[in-house]
Amino acid sequence: SGSNTGGGGGSCGSEGGGSLGTSPDGFVFPLRTTKATLQRGYNGQRWCYQSQTNCHHHYNAADIIINTGTPVVAVRNGTITNTRSDPARLVLHADNGRSYYYTHMLDGSLTVRDGQEVRAGQQLGVVGDDADGEGIRHLHIDELPRPPYDYRPSCGNAACQAFPFINIQPELLAAYAN
Repeated sequence: SGSNTGGGGGSCGSEGGGSLGTSPDGFVFPLRTTKATLQRGYNGQRWCYQSQTNCHHHYNAADIIINTGTPVVAVRNGTITNTRSDPARLVLHADNGRSYYYTHMLDGSLTVRDGQEVRAGQQLGVVGDDADGEGIRHLHIDELPRPPYDYRPSCGNAACQAFPFINIQPELLAAYAN
């Protein structure tokens, strides 16, 4: 069932206050929540928890639809960079040689700063409200190799296909399963 880091007890599937699912290779699910909450989604939308590929983008990225205020956590050990606001967002340079980009967190909710070392499962912030003005509350997360990507390229939709985004969905599913 993988290790449970960052407190909370149990797995991603427990119904209590929400917990952290961890894949066999140590990838921690980026939200402290329950499987039931993830499966419900928000406002008729939900994360594609049964698909090996993303379902909301023209490139490899994941939108995990969830309620505002859901705790967002580090997926791996690493260093925080490129923190921004409106919406709150950041890049995690993970010890596995990858850059993870998180966005659509609530402004003022970041609990980390640039240059800070974090542990897998450590809280980074909380999910915001009305990401991109679309009325869909979610965490967006994507993954790039480092080097050369020590930053998140400025792209959206089909323009992101020009960059080597890694399909994060299998990692998410492995953690979700635990």
